[in-house]
Amino acid sequence: GRGRGGGGGGDRTRIIDERISMPVQLSVHQVKKEFSSATKRLVIYGVHGTLSHTIRQEGLPNRGFGILNITSSVMADIRSLAEDPNTTLVLLSNATRAMMEKAFGDTQAWLGAENGYFLSEPIPTIEQQQQ
Repeated sequence: GRGRGGGGGGDRTRIIDERISMPVQLSVHQVKKEFSSATKRLVIYGVHGTLSHTIRQEGLPNRGFGILNITSSVMADIRSLAEDPNTTLVLLSNATRAMMEKAFGDTQAWLGAENGYFLSEPIPTIEQQQQ
């Protein structure tokens, strides 16, 4: 049967004792299988420490953090996910709107800046505008 998570994989925690439970490690094979077979997907990433590290710049607001350092391979993966019509990609960060727009504004991802205080939807593609 289905566990508390409702995802079809049964209970996702292992009881260590009555006060502590640990998440069960996900099967990469099962995650890939479920992701590939899904007709609609919502993927949410926190940017800092997951997709990038921030380069410190003295004299800037936000504790001196001013540049999101994203590798070209990560950017290619972000574009691929965001352009998939069956996937909605949301990128969340404590970065400013300007930093998020500079880093990801040309992708089809939803952007959440300043810890989600600002949320912007992607600019529609030409194909989407013609529908």
